[in-house]
Amino acid sequence: MIRGYQEVSLHAELETAAALLEAAGIPSRVELAAGGVPQAVDGSLRGALRGEIAALLASAPLPGAVVITLTGAEGHERLTLHSDRDAPPDVHR
Repeated sequence: MIRGYQEVSLHAELETAAALLEAAGIPSRVELAAGGVPQAVDGSLRGALRGEIAALLASAPLPGAVVITLTGAEGHERLTLHSDRDAPPDVHR
């Protein structure tokens, strides 16, 4: 039985993504909107972030650096991952 399940915050997901990239030798940074990270975000944005990070880690050659940017107002967030090697993919909510 699972008790006390808590969903991981988007802020924690962003920090974990940057840490995974750094551990793989890929310089990275997270840029947040002026309002910071919204408290209530559905799982699709977190899932899309995980998918993009997995794709970056599985790709060859690895990018030189990655910037993870979160913009938009609560309920209308836009997550962008930009690497040195390609045009930025957008992940919308």
